[in-house]
Amino acid sequence: MIGKLRGQFQALLGQTIASLGRVALVQDNEPSPLVDTLLFTLTDRRNFELLVEQDTVQFQELSNINGLFASFELEPGEQLVVYTLEEIVGIRQTVASLTEIWAGEGETEFLVAVSFWDQDKHPIISVCTEGDEAELMSLEKLWQRVDDMIFSYGTLSHYLYTSTKKTKASAERSPIL
Repeated sequence: MIGKLRGQFQALLGQTIASLGRVALVQDNEPSPLVDTLLFTLTDRRNFELLVEQDTVQFQELSNINGLFASFELEPGEQLVVYTLEEIVGIRQTVASLTEIWAGEGETEFLVAVSFWDQDKHPIISVCTEGDEAELMSLEKLWQRVDDMIFSYGTLSHYLYTSTKKTKASAERSPIL
């Protein structure tokens, strides 16, 4: 199952991110952003949703058939809507590469972070998925968190993706000992 999850962010390679948002649960006309989600809106108007759950990280393109999703079932009168993160509107950065960081080994391995990079190797955004949140943070703060993770998990693997091809050549595994 993990093999299917690895590399799922490759769909953003070569794409320009216009803005980021979250899924919000609306109840009684009050939106409550869900911190376990992150929405990527591309300049071509396509949307991708990231959902962080305790045992998995899902990332998929949204469509008319496949709309916003959450880790729970909605009650009558509740709905899911897009909640734009005002501080991150207008990113307009093209993803040239990305790095996934996985903790653990074998069947217990799970995604703890992902960073997106532009063509000049400058960070665009970094997301920590270690807990039950899709936490946006600076690259410096993410690396500090990752440095601490080695003591908890023993092994961290970094996978660099520079191509949309689903080949082993586009990813490198480099465990930290």
